[in-house]
Amino acid sequence: MDIYNNLCYCFCTLLCHFKYLSLLLIMNKHDDVYYLERKSTTKHEAYIRNSRNIDDRDFIELVDMVFGHQIAVYEEMSYEVELDVKAISKEFVSSYFYDRCYIPITINKDFEGYPESDIDFCRDVILREVAGIRNRISFLLGPVGSGKTAFINSLITKYGRDWVNMQNIWFVRMDVDIEGNNRLCSVDELVDGLISKIVRVIAKNRYLYNVEHDSKLFECYKNLQAEEQSGELKMMRLQEFVTAFRQYTNRQLFLVIDNLDYLYHINDRVIFDCDNNKEESKALHSVCDLVSAFFHSHLNKLGANVLFVLRTDSYAILKESQKLFSTVPAFTSNMNVYTINPPRWTQVIRQRGHLLLFLISKIKKDGKKIVLSKISRPILEDLNYAPSEQKPLIEHLQHITNFGLRDIMEFFSQYSWLEGQLYKGEQKVTGIERFIHQYPVGLLAFMLKGHRRYNQFKSEFPNIYLVNVKDEFGEKAYQHPHTYWLKRLILHYIRQKMIDGEVVTTTKIVNTFAAQDKNLALTAGLTSVYDEALVRKCLGSLAQAKVSNMISVKRKVSVDLDNLDIEDVELTTRGVYCLENIFDRFFYLQLIVEDYMLPLPRLLRKYYDYPNVDYGYIMEPVSEYCPKAKQMIKKKALQVLLLLEVLEISFECEMLKYETVFKSLSGQGVKMPDINAIKNGVRGELVALVRSQGEFISIKKLFSAIKGRRNSIMEYIYESYSD
Repeated sequence: MDIYNNLCYCFCTLLCHFKYLSLLLIMNKHDDVYYLERKSTTKHEAYIRNSRNIDDRDFIELVDMVFGHQIAVYEEMSYEVELDVKAISKEFVSSYFYDRCYIPITINKDFEGYPESDIDFCRDVILREVAGIRNRISFLLGPVGSGKTAFINSLITKYGRDWVNMQNIWFVRMDVDIEGNNRLCSVDELVDGLISKIVRVIAKNRYLYNVEHDSKLFECYKNLQAEEQSGELKMMRLQEFVTAFRQYTNRQLFLVIDNLDYLYHINDRVIFDCDNNKEESKALHSVCDLVSAFFHSHLNKLGANVLFVLRTDSYAILKESQKLFSTVPAFTSNMNVYTINPPRWTQVIRQRGHLLLFLISKIKKDGKKIVLSKISRPILEDLNYAPSEQKPLIEHLQHITNFGLRDIMEFFSQYSWLEGQLYKGEQKVTGIERFIHQYPVGLLAFMLKGHRRYNQFKSEFPNIYLVNVKDEFGEKAYQHPHTYWLKRLILHYIRQKMIDGEVVTTTKIVNTFAAQDKNLALTAGLTSVYDEALVRKCLGSLAQAKVSNMISVKRKVSVDLDNLDIEDVELTTRGVYCLENIFDRFFYLQLIVEDYMLPLPRLLRKYYDYPNVDYGYIMEPVSEYCPKAKQMIKKKALQVLLLLEVLEISFECEMLKYETVFKSLSGQGVKMPDINAIKNGVRGELVALVRSQGEFISIKKLFSAIKGRRNSIMEYIYESYSD
């Protein structure tokens, strides 16, 4: 049989080479002839939690308050009270957190300058008197989840009453994503949002900020709220009001502008496109115009201490655009930059866990208190591990999350069912305990983003074998030759360059994967490289910060000083971890075969119907969970093993079709995916799964059936790649 298979393989290979040398290949249609895209189902839209009629909203809201952003609080509160879980306020949670749980962190002046205490920071950034009526601008930098927002809110909570009562400071903070719709924000819209926020702050604190005691101030206040004003007039009236407020109340404005980063990532999907300069320029200028408005224009005359809060890499982009700030020496010397030193993971968990347990201890109803405690215990135990005793679920989640602790706790809260204990004999097991102790189940839930079936866009977790360019309306953006491997090969290339310590530019990537071998093309009609537009689209897909988050870029100013070029491309922490620990695992592959957008060979269509059971089974009691898990594994085992055959054969085809690319990768020392190792690893996982569930599948028969299909699959895939 092995001799027969080898002969078939050699024949198919020779046939493929013959077709390549005899035909002048043009770009394939995105071949609907050979590949099938399935239709989505209602279960791709539905959520796992909808399969159980359980009211756990109280606990979800509680966990969100504990592990989310703590707001700034100005009033003193008593903690010697009993609470109704439905009526716990964010103010109460935040007040206790900042008074009793918050761990002070250090701030560096400049990037690597001397550390400052919070008192130093307050003196230099918040309390320092503004000279004349010109703003004093500062920047607070730190990575995602480092505690930038919490730090500012802790200062306001800790010192805010003194600032208002004794230091004559009043403060306003605003999010640049004013409407929460994740789009570019103009300066006019920022002014509108700032005016609305100022009006709300004054209305809420009338006893402190009485604007009616002076007729001129009150007139400025009414002018500020007037409708149908031009952008320039609004800006001028905002400046007039803040100036008058300072003059008549002797209060100086402290203004915090948060979440500036998101503007840079609206454009991620098309960041590598050849025609992206125009869109990139819009995003760049949108950010720069917002910041520049506080250096120039009427907003410069607010006479405020203004603090921009953003990531370090975003500040680097801003600084690179200094032609917009040519008159501002602060940018060239980082005079007003402060960088945050994030607390250790264990410290964060300890402080948040203490807050959660305190709140639970204050709940009036003993029954509710007991339930909440039982659900919280496994979460906190799993989070609060020693580094030498890392537990699988949390170890994975730390590496593949997009938004750090907030992301993880949102996930935990969604599955910490209040009334949904899963019975196992006499012992009650919560859903989250199942996830923690059977971590692939937890990873399934995380990668599904709570959905009952997987799709890359709904789940916001990448399907590494989906290379299917769609436009915003879901239609095919343009026709391209089929490939399963391009996105993954790009990741391997970037990873190898990172290991070698080399800088990776867009040009290097494009030259490696899309440079035309003109001599070979002329003599043999051979298109031996990937389409450049497709390579760029794949890079954009991998770069989406809030979705795939596989690669990140560093920027520099273009030669014409009008745009930002990509200076270096690297894999993110998530990208490295997925490449090395996720993509080749059965629990991942069983998900992506449910992606209705993944083109699958029409030859195998009868094998790829959706299972009757969906992933809602992972929250069922043991009596339901075990049989449904077996049903799912049985169905997915066949689908995954067939997919691995398709991937192996298509890899061979792409090596032939894109010979120039693979030679280049080999010459640069790029380590290729080991298909045999992937297949053996998945088979090993399946054997262990089946044994643990009582040998409910004959692995031997399953492998035999797959082997029997290989020749027909090989002939079909070779045909599809060479047509």
